[in-house]
Amino acid sequence: MIVGAPPAGAVRDARALKAGSNGPAWDFLLVSAALLIVTAVARLHLVFPAISAARPVLISGAAATALLLLDRHPARSVVALDSTLTRLLFAFLLWMAVTVPFALHDGRSFFFLVGTFAKTVILYCILVGAVRGLLDVDRIALSYFAGAVTYALVVLVRFEVGNGSWRLTNLYTYDPNDFATFAVTALPLGVYFTQGRKSPAL
Repeated sequence: MIVGAPPAGAVRDARALKAGSNGPAWDFLLVSAALLIVTAVARLHLVFPAISAARPVLISGAAATALLLLDRHPARSVVALDSTLTRLLFAFLLWMAVTVPFALHDGRSFFFLVGTFAKTVILYCILVGAVRGLLDVDRIALSYFAGAVTYALVVLVRFEVGNGSWRLTNLYTYDPNDFATFAVTALPLGVYFTQGRKSPAL
C-alpha cells in the first residue's frame, strides 16, 4: 500500500473523490472514527469511569480498523493513503524503530514507540482512510472540538481553577501542558464551526 507503487490513476481517482464530494450521511466507520477521537485523544472515558469499563478505545479502534478494511467505497480505497505525508510518517516510524537500541534510555524509547507513536500512526491511517469527502473532514474535526470542550467543562466543574491551583496539576490523565496544547489546537476549529461555516457538519 505504502511501499509499492499503486496505479497513478487509482490514486488520482481516490483523491478526487475525497476532495470533490461532500460525502453521504454518517456510517458505522465514521462513527467509530469519531468515538476513537473522543476516547483516544480527548480521553473522555477516563473522565467518566462508567464508560471506561466498556473499553471504548479498544472497541472503537478495532471496529474502525475492521470496517475500513472491509469498506468498498471508492474514496476509501487504500491507495488514498498513498501520499508524501504518509511515506514520511512511516519513514519516521521506521527510523524510530531502528534507533531504539542506540537510545540513551532504550526501554523508554521502545515503550514510547509501541505505546504512543505507533498508535498515532494507526489513528492517522484510520482518519485519512475513513473520510469520503469534505463533510466527513468536518465531522471528524467536530468530534475533536467536542471532545476538547467536554473535557474543559469537566475541568471547570470538578477542579478549583485559580489561586494556588491555577496550574491544574491533578488533571485526569492529562499533564496540564498537554491539555493546554489540546485546547489550543481545538480553538481554531471552534472559530470555524461558529463563524466560518455556513451549514452544520451533521
